[in-house]
Amino acid sequence: MDEMKFTCTDPDCYQWQGKYHCKEGEFDMYSMCQVVEVGDRYAIAFGSFTIDDIADDLDELALAYGYDANALLDDERVAAECFFEHFLDCFYENVTQGPVPTYKTAADACQKLDVWMGECHMDMWLKD
Repeated sequence: MDEMKFTCTDPDCYQWQGKYHCKEGEFDMYSMCQVVEVGDRYAIAFGSFTIDDIADDLDELALAYGYDANALLDDERVAAECFFEHFLDCFYENVTQGPVPTYKTAADACQKLDVWMGECHMDMWLKD
């Protein structure tokens, strides 16, 4: 399995995207995280998925973001970002020990999540 490398895809909400290739299963896995507001506090939404996970929602995503469905698949990174943002409520996780009072605290935790997500998913996929 290749090492996961994260790229900041949206600095306004501290959104990060990582991609790695699982050689055993011959597929790419995308992981994303970002800071989200929860009332007057902050937390981190994160999730992992493959492009195959997006297939059923491709037309909806294309319409919502103004893409042609085939063009959206031409750039998997963009398709992954659209999927994550569109279904963000499904990816809410409490990884900062409850919503925290400041954006900076959540953003700092998001930076540490890069390593945690990579290690977590590498272990999970190597067992399969």
